[in-house]
Amino acid sequence: DSANHREILDKYAGVGSEAMAVEAVYSEYNRLQKELAELEAMAEKSASEEDYLSYVLKELEQLNPQVGEETELAVKRSKLMNADKIIGGISAANDSLSGGKIVNIITRAQGLLFDAAKAEPKLQQVIEALERASIEVEEASATLEGILSGIDNGGESLENIEERLFALRGAARKYRITSEELPEYLESIRQKLDAIRNKEIRFSEVAKKLILSKDKFVQEAKKLTEKRKRVASEFENKLVSELAPLKMENTRFQVNIEELPESGWSRYGVDKISFLASTNPGMPFAPLIKIASGGELSRFMLAMKVVLSSIKSVPTLIFDEVDTGIGGAVADSVGRRMELLGKTFQVLAVTHHPQVAARSSFHLKIAKEVLNSTTVTRVEELNGEQKRQEVARMLAGEVITNEALAAANRLMELV
Repeated sequence: DSANHREILDKYAGVGSEAMAVEAVYSEYNRLQKELAELEAMAEKSASEEDYLSYVLKELEQLNPQVGEETELAVKRSKLMNADKIIGGISAANDSLSGGKIVNIITRAQGLLFDAAKAEPKLQQVIEALERASIEVEEASATLEGILSGIDNGGESLENIEERLFALRGAARKYRITSEELPEYLESIRQKLDAIRNKEIRFSEVAKKLILSKDKFVQEAKKLTEKRKRVASEFENKLVSELAPLKMENTRFQVNIEELPESGWSRYGVDKISFLASTNPGMPFAPLIKIASGGELSRFMLAMKVVLSSIKSVPTLIFDEVDTGIGGAVADSVGRRMELLGKTFQVLAVTHHPQVAARSSFHLKIAKEVLNSTTVTRVEELNGEQKRQEVARMLAGEVITNEALAAANRLMELV
């Protein structure tokens, strides 16, 4: 998959610092590109939009909504509505107490009882109680007067408050927001108008920054490209040297680094990297996927992983019959390379070659058999002696000879 080739080369080249520098400057370059595009799009529709925004701004500035105003007005409205009821009740009560009507009645009663109290001493207590009642009535009237004079509506009438609430809620419905969002919406309109009115200045500023950012990106990308090119030939040579023992000695390999047009630039730089190969003499270079068979691709992967063995990019490698179509010496080379990779990765290999199986550190024998007319797969873990027997069987067939056992011993002693 050519989408992985850049990552493979970069890991081998160790371009961490260069790649980080390119990614950082590209991020700024890309951001400025988007901002400039937005300013260009804004310029196209700014004429008609400016008229509309100016109208909205004028209307909202005249309304002058304040943060939390609707809530405050609603509280005042509730108080004023209740205040009318309170004032009415207090006024009526005060009217009944005012003018000295009740006090006069109490005073008259006291006068009537005064002479009788001389004959009946207990009536003196009644006279004193009436005196206290007269004082309480006067104090209650004074308190009601004080409450009435203390009720203050802040100079705002209920009618004015309701008109203000109606205006705020009407504007909110018009612009499809809540009344509480009106101040924030007003500020956003101001900012949009400022951006439109100052678009030429901002456009010029962003364009200048974009030129500088582009130059910086090209500089950093060039450093990254140069390092990739310096390492590419070394990577090619190492891979070809690994392919030769794998019965691919006529294979040529090339890392193709192609400079992309500006539209293809990315946070990875300006390069398109692809691996090309020629597996037969006289044949031109072509993408791996088009010229290599399944077994050849597996051997390419094996060789590449050996070259990249110092870079543990994944925890597990799986090779499914990578040794198909090769002989004993090549199979031995495959086995030795898998053993090498096994020191860094977990390597799972499906193989029919004893030269490969002998080098494993863990051996599973897989066989099919028929039980009750049903085919099943049996997987069996082999210990040391069982593995030796199995390697010998792979060498000799079903009948294990002494020569096969001796050969199995030699193979396993190489591990």
